Amino acid sequence: MSAGNRRVAVLAPMRQELRPLLRPLALRRAHSDPNALFSGALGELQIVAAITGIGMRAGARAAERVLDSGRVDHLVVVGIAGGIGSGVAIGDLVVPERVIDLASGAEHRPARIGGVTPRGTLVTSDRLIVDAEEIAGLAACQRRDRDRQGDGGDRGRVRAARLRVVGVPRDQ
Repeated sequence: MSAGNRRVAVLAPMRQELRPLLRPLALRRAHSDPNALFSGALGELQIVAAITGIGMRAGARAAERVLDSGRVDHLVVVGIAGGIGSGVAIGDLVVPERVIDLASGAEHRPARIGGVTPRGTLVTSDRLIVDAEEIAGLAACQRRDRDRQGDGGDRGRVRAARLRVVGVPRDQ
């Protein structure tokens, strides 16, 4: 499949998170409806984008709108993530080995894009996690994942999640 036939969907929870990509991807809305999709290109690669709004349900609705708009080869989420860990700086590219929906325990192992090696676990949630014990438990899970690299993790307790999630650096 040539790059001209490939289509990538980009989701951003807030307009400020999509703004750095508007010019480089030549993203334009067909009309002024706030739910209208953006379309653009990067070379021969076709891009479709949406501002999702905040929260898992809003993200799922926007993903459905994008997926209903035509074939999508990859779906990525761009934006700012909170509490992602001390080893990640603002602007770093985050490509997790797995993504877990904290509410359901559902797991997804994102498709590889480019030459970046996925690493670590990204946990998604609609709630702010402030409980020290819960944070410590999530950190321990991340350490276990690192220690078990290659054995597939604890697949018995999780199911396939809905979205592929990666981060994009601010300056790209």
